[in-house]
Amino acid sequence: MSGFPTIQLGEVTTKVGSGSTPRGGEAAYKSTGTPLIRSMNVHFGGFREDGLAHIDDDQAAALRNVEVRARDVLLNITGASIGRVTIAPPHMDGARVNQHVCIIRPDDRLEPSFLRWFLASPHQQRLINSMESGATRQALTKEKILAFEVPLPSLDGQREIVAELEKQFSRLDEAVANLQRVKANLKRYKDSVYSEAFSKGPNSTLGELIEAGPQNGLYLPKDLYGDGVPILRIDDYQTAWIRPVQELRRVKATKEQISTWALCEDDLVVNRVNSMTHLGKCVRIPKSLAGTVFESNMMRMRLTTAASPKYVEHYLASRLGKKRLTGNAKWAVNQASINQKDVRATPIFVPDLATQLALVTEIDRQLSIVREVEAEVDTNLHRAQSLRQATLAKAFSIP
Repeated sequence: MSGFPTIQLGEVTTKVGSGSTPRGGEAAYKSTGTPLIRSMNVHFGGFREDGLAHIDDDQAAALRNVEVRARDVLLNITGASIGRVTIAPPHMDGARVNQHVCIIRPDDRLEPSFLRWFLASPHQQRLINSMESGATRQALTKEKILAFEVPLPSLDGQREIVAELEKQFSRLDEAVANLQRVKANLKRYKDSVYSEAFSKGPNSTLGELIEAGPQNGLYLPKDLYGDGVPILRIDDYQTAWIRPVQELRRVKATKEQISTWALCEDDLVVNRVNSMTHLGKCVRIPKSLAGTVFESNMMRMRLTTAASPKYVEHYLASRLGKKRLTGNAKWAVNQASINQKDVRATPIFVPDLATQLALVTEIDRQLSIVREVEAEVDTNLHRAQSLRQATLAKAFSIP
């Protein structure tokens, strides 16, 4: 940091250390007791209560050497969240940490918030991530943390820097909150577009509109993936979006398998097994993906000429359509499923084809406006994040 002396972190701390998994693992977690801070609770934006675990007095006593004090700096030292850092809030005084979180307690020469923002700066994050080793990325040992070179302005200087950073971040947070409100309003507007289009009570079922199918997809073992025909998987599409064919994985399928499971333009593909939030997502197959096969966790259906594939796609993307499609979903561990009978029995209002096409045109027009605004909002959210990083980079620039 230009203009200021640096010092190794170990020289300005009174404690650096991480905890361990309680005896019995997750089975030891309680709804009350001593809080146990884990990596999911540590975020750049602040401390998160979501998923906060608790342990009993005996377990807490075994972890007394990693007792948290208010305003300790908490740093994630393993896994995908390595480097995330925050400050322990006052109500976490007396909590414990597990092996994925390190307590860093500065002495009276180092302001905790100054250290927190320094560790979050782009330069320091790059350094932290360059230290990763092994599949678990368990890189940040105590020795490495103690050796961090930290800038050391006067305490007043540190507090001035922190005050300016937090003033700028407060403005950014307000802007981000406003953008998130816009996104929520756009979602409500999109729901209202669908609600208006599909407000009439059902007069048919999907089964009456299906010419071929529903047909479950193709299962092939993992060792056949790599070369061959493109295959559509459940993470390759969302509502109104599908991955380009050149980006799909490929699989070695026989001519008979390709003939049986090849998709055609205007086929509809429905996710039949997933978490409830993603169950039933539907997409229409474009001409560019004709000939692609599809995996076993989805179903394909081909409609009669009395139905517009885009009309049915929009219907199943609506809150009402998805609710009807998944109304009889079967639950298993961490996922739900629908079957061919559920799809065929799904109620739907079907006007004449000309009315369907007119509704599709109007829905597409209104949703294109939504997508344009969403893209602008997402661009500005990305800019806000970039500006946050640029602010930190400037504050902790390295000569």
